[in-house]
Amino acid sequence: MHSWQMHARTLGVALGIFAWASADSARANAQNCPAWQTDYSYPGISSRAYAFTEFDDGSGLALYAAGGFFSPTAPESMGLMRWDGQEWRHVASSGLGAPSGWFKDLAVFDDGSGPELYATGTFGSVGGVSARGIAKWNGTTWSALGSGLGTLSIQAGTGAALEVFDDGSGPALYVCGDFDTAGGVTSPRVARWRTNGWSAVGAGFGPLTGVGDLVVFDDGGGPALYAGGVTQFGTPYPVGVLARWSGTAWTNLISAAQSGYVFRLCTHDDGAGTALYFSGAFSQVNGVAALGLARFKNGAFSAVGDLSALGQVRSIESFPGPNGPELVVGGKFSSVGGVSAKNVASLRAGQWRSIEPAGAVNDSISISALATVGSSAAPQLVVSGDFEVLADVPSSHVAMWDGQQWSGAAGLGANTWINTLEVLDLGTGPQLYAGGSFAVIGGIASQRAARFDGQSWHPIQGVQTGTVNALERFDDGGGPRLYAASFFYGGTALLRHNGGAFQQVAALPGPGIITALQSFDDGSGDALYVGGAFTASAGLSQRYLGKWNGSNWASFNHSLDASVECFEVFDDGSGPALYMGGYFTTIDGAPRIGIARWNGAQWTDVGGGVTGYVTQLKAADLGHGPRLVAVGSFTSAGGTPTFNVASWDGASWTGFGTGAPISLRSVEAFDAGAGPQLWIGGNEDWSYNSIALRRWDGSSWVAEHSENNVGAVLALRSFSTTSGRSLFVGGGFESLGGTLSSGIAEFRACAAPGVAYCFGDGGGTACACSNESTAGAGQGCVNSTGVGARLTASGSNSVQSDDQVFEISGLPPGNASMLIVGNARANQGLGLPFYDGLRCVNGMPRRFPMQIAPQTGVVTRGPGLAAQGGWLAGETRDFQAWYRDPSGPCARGSNLTNGYEIVFTP
Repeated sequence: MHSWQMHARTLGVALGIFAWASADSARANAQNCPAWQTDYSYPGISSRAYAFTEFDDGSGLALYAAGGFFSPTAPESMGLMRWDGQEWRHVASSGLGAPSGWFKDLAVFDDGSGPELYATGTFGSVGGVSARGIAKWNGTTWSALGSGLGTLSIQAGTGAALEVFDDGSGPALYVCGDFDTAGGVTSPRVARWRTNGWSAVGAGFGPLTGVGDLVVFDDGGGPALYAGGVTQFGTPYPVGVLARWSGTAWTNLISAAQSGYVFRLCTHDDGAGTALYFSGAFSQVNGVAALGLARFKNGAFSAVGDLSALGQVRSIESFPGPNGPELVVGGKFSSVGGVSAKNVASLRAGQWRSIEPAGAVNDSISISALATVGSSAAPQLVVSGDFEVLADVPSSHVAMWDGQQWSGAAGLGANTWINTLEVLDLGTGPQLYAGGSFAVIGGIASQRAARFDGQSWHPIQGVQTGTVNALERFDDGGGPRLYAASFFYGGTALLRHNGGAFQQVAALPGPGIITALQSFDDGSGDALYVGGAFTASAGLSQRYLGKWNGSNWASFNHSLDASVECFEVFDDGSGPALYMGGYFTTIDGAPRIGIARWNGAQWTDVGGGVTGYVTQLKAADLGHGPRLVAVGSFTSAGGTPTFNVASWDGASWTGFGTGAPISLRSVEAFDAGAGPQLWIGGNEDWSYNSIALRRWDGSSWVAEHSENNVGAVLALRSFSTTSGRSLFVGGGFESLGGTLSSGIAEFRACAAPGVAYCFGDGGGTACACSNESTAGAGQGCVNSTGVGARLTASGSNSVQSDDQVFEISGLPPGNASMLIVGNARANQGLGLPFYDGLRCVNGMPRRFPMQIAPQTGVVTRGPGLAAQGGWLAGETRDFQAWYRDPSGPCARGSNLTNGYEIVFTP
């Protein structure tokens, strides 16, 4: 008798159990609960903002942002976003028309019909209403302001800035920009709006003048309107404009001998009286040396603090900070006033300072807009620009500062593409790893790689530029480690994560890209197989394929005629083997079209291959035994007609209907509550005009997204979170399933049918030899793999549906396991010592037949268990899994998972 049979008999006697045969049954979906999660929006706004203002649309005062934003779930919502206190949301019906569709500035003004939000910019219509360059919004609908802004060629003019000013004849809204007429009235570059229509503001400005900002300032003679810009625009020596409106004419305060530009205007009181501050591209103003920043007060100019060489300030704001008034400047610079400050700084009490923490990650950014919002008791400075992380706070294109610390927006999405998702166990239990080109994911700053522990994301640093294409667990002799393939400008590298940041361990000497990594032992020792589109590895002659032994490239010279895209380990019943997919048609001179199998000595044929290429492989069991699923671009597999998706059982190919006529890049088996189903992802065509996500329901392919947004689904992985089992989707998209989901989305399965208890983490009865598992991991006592095995369940708790499926993970590969069921908790749910683990169930326990754990250490049991077990509605059943572990830490031969209890309903 084998030793595992002896342990099984011992366990059977000790628990008084008996076995019954397993049977298949149809899986019903008793719960209407699978759903896309709504918290994966992007943490910030989709592009930089040009202006902010607060406006009450009837539902309370809120912060609005102006820019060129786009909503993939509502294309009619563009250009205007609203902060709801936790998240930025697109304002409905703000779709912008030609010429280019951007909001540049916002202002609140009452022209006699109540306060409304006015917007100016580079649009010809907004919300379906023809409105050239300027429009107003009452919180519900948009309205035009006459015929809007125009040029002499009858084209739509563009607005740059808005300002409310009373020149003595009543409040009016002033607009400046690139236009010649407003409402048909000639008023070049600046115009005035009141209830009775448009009017000119003097003679305006000449055709070679650009006016980009307006502000009201009192220099001692009463409030006046000031304009900033440039005259002789486009000539070799432009002259800065700082013009004042007297009520009858404009006067430029800057000498015609002065060269440069004026960008932004702001009034600020530093404690010694209010002055007009302005920024631009100049080195002096009327003979006063001032590099990029200057001040006007009492009719005279003075310097404020020189910018770094080639630096620019693009926005200025007076901020009433908690320690006194501050002048905040933002733009693109490395220092101001001789003080090192990256792109955002403040002047307080005559001293410049950086308002970022020391060492903050803030490279290659620029600031486009600053604004003060909130109450006078708790003001906030809102900052926007070209950044994903500001002051180490992840929040794309927008962040807030209260004078002491920074804060960002909520959202679990990524700022850009995710190329790969992998579930890997590096010794602390399975975790979800993501790689791509992102800088932010799940609300944390991370350099192109991150891990998810079931509750939150954690950064993995070290990939400074480029993108991560592949991730894999590999034990190179120093324990299991995370390896990554990184593609960057000028090269490709193989990286290793040792618990800190990624470090490069090997680089491809020539041009190329690594697209796939796979750890596999073909009998000659574990190695990391490397595939891609490269010409050589460390001077060896191989192309497209390499083999890393942990310290060097191993001799593994095989001749392929095209690139490798993927690997997968699959056991067809004759033992685990390495399968490889790609664009190749021959290997070592023999026909191997799209797919091949490595037997340790040579690459062999897989049923005749496919008529095309394979981009992804996945070993899966959809209820009919283990299969290897291949997706890519082909019309048949092994002679079986099927578009782009087929499965291999070790002897023959099988299609899924007629296949899926879309470009496929990812595949996964996932149980959302109706049994394991195959999910595939990619894009509808090679133009990336529409993402593709399909689910095989047993007879046809069902689309699982409701929008035609640009991008692709590149990665699919099933992973258990603290809320249950979910399918994670990675790629390049901004929405999925009708919800905002940037780069990553989560499709959560039905709620768990019961509750887990009796963990071997020290929270109850102690494990046999201090082999406690990690607290909160939901596992039993630690086994020879370094973690505890875990029992989870999916489906419903309905007896009639009988759809419960149990998953046992973390098992020692190659060892027997079995599912046990009782009707009570042992020791009030705290468990009793039993071999290396804890016995959690009690009361007439029974068992299901044994199963041998594969290399993944995961086995499943169900559905159809209620029919076999005979339990009824209203009854409680407790489940646990026993498994053989001859190399366990306590040397007692076997161990157990946690317990799991289900109260059954009809």
